[in-house]
Amino acid sequence: MNPREAESDSDWEHLLASTRARARALCRNTPIDPDDLAQEALARLLLVYDRVRNRRSWLARVVANLFVSELRRHRVRSDRREGLRSDSGDDPEGPTGLESRFDLRRHARALSVVERRCLSLYAAGHSHREIAAALGRPVHCIGPCIARAVARLRRLLVTPV
Repeated sequence: MNPREAESDSDWEHLLASTRARARALCRNTPIDPDDLAQEALARLLLVYDRVRNRRSWLARVVANLFVSELRRHRVRSDRREGLRSDSGDDPEGPTGLESRFDLRRHARALSVVERRCLSLYAAGHSHREIAAALGRPVHCIGPCIARAVARLRRLLVTPV
């Protein structure tokens, strides 16, 4: 059954309006775009249209699940960036104590080219899949590469110069 034949335009407009309102309410004060959530939820509805009876509640549940997934994705990326910033000694108030004794760029040269690229892409918030595609490497190699690079930098940065 075609969704357009099954319901009138006003029914679709009502579904769209309620889905967008739900997405806007969830996304308030977050970096997540509510229109993207609503569009993705409606696209998913079209894939399973015949199997869904109560479309409005189904859409509300899908929007909520998409929101949680996006929120987690944003948090993970920001946590990655913050963790690398704090590990690297990039203190906005300037270097103090041990931090003044090292030069991150000089120590980064001790890393292999692949480790430097992995670490820089990771710090920029890219996923392991995206990094693997950019470097032409298997996805399962990216996590250990990043861990080795961070561990090596930590050892180098703690060693007095």
